[in-house]
Amino acid sequence: MTDIQKLSELVSRLEAVTRTLESGSVSAPSQVGSSSVQSECESVHPRLQGYDNWIAENVEKFIQISSKIGGDVVEISELLIQAIAAQRLYIQMGTKCSAPGQSDLPKLLQTQTNALQAIGEFRNANRRSKVFNHLSAISESIPALGWVCVSPAPVPYIKEMIDSAVFYTNRILKEYKDKDQTHVDWTKSLVSCLNALMAYVKEHHTTGMSWNPKGPKASLEKLKEKPSKSPKPARTGGAGAPPPPPCPPPADLEAPKPKSTGQDSAGALFSQINNLGAEGITGHLKKVPRGADGKRLKPQNDVPKSKAAKNTTPVKKQEVVEAPVFACEGGKKWFVEHQKDNHNLSIDANMTQTVYIFKCENCTVQVHGKCNSITADMCKKINIVFDNAVAQLEVINGQSIKCQVMGNVPTVSVEKTDGFHMYLSKESLNAQFITAKSSEMNLSVPNEQDEFTEFPLPEQFKTVWRNGNFVTVPNDGH
Repeated sequence: MTDIQKLSELVSRLEAVTRTLESGSVSAPSQVGSSSVQSECESVHPRLQGYDNWIAENVEKFIQISSKIGGDVVEISELLIQAIAAQRLYIQMGTKCSAPGQSDLPKLLQTQTNALQAIGEFRNANRRSKVFNHLSAISESIPALGWVCVSPAPVPYIKEMIDSAVFYTNRILKEYKDKDQTHVDWTKSLVSCLNALMAYVKEHHTTGMSWNPKGPKASLEKLKEKPSKSPKPARTGGAGAPPPPPCPPPADLEAPKPKSTGQDSAGALFSQINNLGAEGITGHLKKVPRGADGKRLKPQNDVPKSKAAKNTTPVKKQEVVEAPVFACEGGKKWFVEHQKDNHNLSIDANMTQTVYIFKCENCTVQVHGKCNSITADMCKKINIVFDNAVAQLEVINGQSIKCQVMGNVPTVSVEKTDGFHMYLSKESLNAQFITAKSSEMNLSVPNEQDEFTEFPLPEQFKTVWRNGNFVTVPNDGH
């Protein structure tokens, strides 16, 4: 049994998993695949076998738990299957071929890149989803599949990607800890799946993607090889699921949103993977435009090749202008989105309402009354003035954010933000501040004369071993 035939076998197994996922009924992992001849598995390269074991023992379990949650979690899981399938084909090629040249590498990784970008795009298109934290946890952590591009230390890179999702996994645990164990198990399964991937890479690709030095040069032709037959499904100790490749972290590339329509959609998906090879996996996705420095660019309008070739100066990215949003949906959540140069945004809120501010620039948002919570996501140069917040003020992925609380707020959370300044009231001096991956943070505290004194929050810390424990304190640079 050839490795390519084994690929077809794994496609069949994941097809079964996806069918049960879409139908809402999940079978035990041992039921996903049936028996096969032991000698067939012995021909599989150890690196490929290890990846198959990871799929069977970790990915399948994660997909099954995702099916119990349903909805958007199922749809993003389907995209995840495509990404993992893409990576498997790439690893399979690595067992047969020698390393490609640097000029060929982006082309070989294109399928993986597109698959990962589809995940990021799906998350961004569903920001109002009830399971947005789940989508974000996957979107933030799944760039770990880009380890195939990292050398000489892919394992620390995977760990970094896992850590980047902690913010969202903690939110899921906090929300469902005493409500629904399925969501808690889902979070644990995701982290376990990524840790298992890290263990696989550490064992088989310690210093980077492993290649066969005696094989022919890796090429698109080798990557496009497809199985000639579809052998019977097998389960050997832990072989597990799809074919082909992912790679670099996701970005803002438009890709069609998959829709689950039952068993037929799963069959069509894997039939395409099985019959068309690498291109068939994500051929419907747009290619990743790259600049001269190799970095991804956002999609631009199509430019005739003749004109593009003559243009010697860098082409400025064309920004997509989104329609501004200022509305309260269902009487429970205020959405303030894509506002620009608007300083007259005023909200009268109550304790049952939350305020979500997304991708606003050079704006002022005033929240009167007592709201439940306020979140500012991917905003730049905005001011937030509010009376009271029952739960918290949260700032994520921001730049130059200024906030002022007139009454009380118990918690302020700041993550991945450069430039945060908050003016506190006397009532809010007992608030707790949780910060991560942020810089230039300052708090202004009022005195008896209502004059503000500014205090910087530490950005760096030092840790020392003291009395049998590690002790971490702010690093003042002295």
